[in-house]
Amino acid sequence: GYRKQITVDPEKVSGSSNLTDFPMLFKVTDADLKHTDHGGKVGKIDGTDILFTSSDGSTKLSHEIEYYASTTGEIIAWIKVPTLYTAQQTPIYVYFGNSGASDQQNVTGVWDSNFKGVWHLPNGTSLSVLDSTNQNNGTNNGASANTAQIDGGGLFNGSSHYIEASTSPIVAGTASFTISAWIRTTSSNTTFGKSIYAERATSGQDIVKLDSTDLGSPNGVFITYRNSAGSLTQLRGPAIINDNQLHHVVGTLSGGTLNVYVDGRLDATGARGGNDTLTDAGKRSWIGGDYGDSNAYFSGTLDEVRVSSVARSADWIATEYNNQSSPS
Repeated sequence: GYRKQITVDPEKVSGSSNLTDFPMLFKVTDADLKHTDHGGKVGKIDGTDILFTSSDGSTKLSHEIEYYASTTGEIIAWIKVPTLYTAQQTPIYVYFGNSGASDQQNVTGVWDSNFKGVWHLPNGTSLSVLDSTNQNNGTNNGASANTAQIDGGGLFNGSSHYIEASTSPIVAGTASFTISAWIRTTSSNTTFGKSIYAERATSGQDIVKLDSTDLGSPNGVFITYRNSAGSLTQLRGPAIINDNQLHHVVGTLSGGTLNVYVDGRLDATGARGGNDTLTDAGKRSWIGGDYGDSNAYFSGTLDEVRVSSVARSADWIATEYNNQSSPS
């Protein structure tokens, strides 16, 4: 019954090349998006009649609703936009108002095949550890819900809380990967890392990890890479992240090069050492902890943890930060 146009500002799309199949955050409070019982125009109380199309008004786009409030018209959704343009506006439409509609979401369709885990950790009241790609739904071990960047996040105590993302490696052993999250911490540590995400074997070797604060860099974020032979690479940058503010942190591996990004900007780059084959026994993938290292539990809040088996480009990462730090 109704539609509105959503226009993406090209100045918020980083770089000079268009981005393909980008999962865009749509976060707005609009009185028209209230349910009809509350004076709005949305037809279903859970908002699942809401759908999105490309600029032609008919090509449906995959979307996932992370949060919907029927009484206020607030919606937090992820939309797979086929092309985000850098030199012109990207128009799409939101449609709503069909009380007889089936659920219009296509949750897994939002995330391209390179995404191996997307944990929104949503809603701020009870912590969900489901993976939106439906490949690695987590198991929570003590983390609780907390306010965060997008729609709540997970609060970790720094001593025992973690989420088991998988009982096997997700991207370790691949030639490329991207690990990202929003974090908030005040932890300062000069002895042990505080793991945002880690894949490790029980022996202490075979590790891929994105960390906050560690020996030699008690205030920064870094990526650790170690193979089964013990060849270790730790890459860290100068950005300070343990200031009790929310920061978007990313680690990538591409062509033997490791990169660290903080708040959309490259923070450090360097060559990795050796090749990671993860040959040791007892492998786990954890959020907020490091299997095999009891000193590496994260202290603070984590939100929107993602793992991909491809190195996302600097422009992709900067656009993620632009979008998620200021969705309007």
